[in-house]
Amino acid sequence: MKDFFDKIEKITKAKSPRSYNLNSREINNKNQRSKTLVMGAPYDKFIAMAKAPITATMKAKYIGELIEKSQATPALLRNLGIPKDKNPKSLTLNKAFVEYDNLHRIHHGKKIPPSVVGVYTYLASKLGIDLKQLLAGIRKFKLDLIDRHDIACISQRAKDVCEKWNLGIESQESFDFELIKREIYSGNY
Repeated sequence: MKDFFDKIEKITKAKSPRSYNLNSREINNKNQRSKTLVMGAPYDKFIAMAKAPITATMKAKYIGELIEKSQATPALLRNLGIPKDKNPKSLTLNKAFVEYDNLHRIHHGKKIPPSVVGVYTYLASKLGIDLKQLLAGIRKFKLDLIDRHDIACISQRAKDVCEKWNLGIESQESFDFELIKREIYSGNY
């Protein structure tokens, strides 16, 4: 975890666009990806990932091979969330991957390899939805609108870390205090 915070410190100190190699051990869930984007704003616009998309690609290729050979098993159906009463031999790519039909429409019916469908499904369904939820939660719907004021420290430990590294991230109490102060001085209460 210290490596993660050390790299975040580098990101927050830089004053121009840059890239960093942050592997999936350091940024392994949507909250950490989102925090990295927000703390790196306005200079960082993306996070490069390798392990998770490659895993999605390899697993999709394997599933595609099983479907092609009609070797799908009830366990595979369970893992994909398909009802038990479904015949494993009747599994198709569009039933195995939620984004298959979208890709099929985009590419006008061309044959798409299962590995491509898998990585697209991972990026569109998993990461895309996570990012949309983050942006909707902070009421900003474009990446270039987010900044460090979109996150706050809600624990004393987080506040101590942010103060130690001078990250410029305020505590929730200070945000609440500023909101109340603005409301009182606005005369609209």
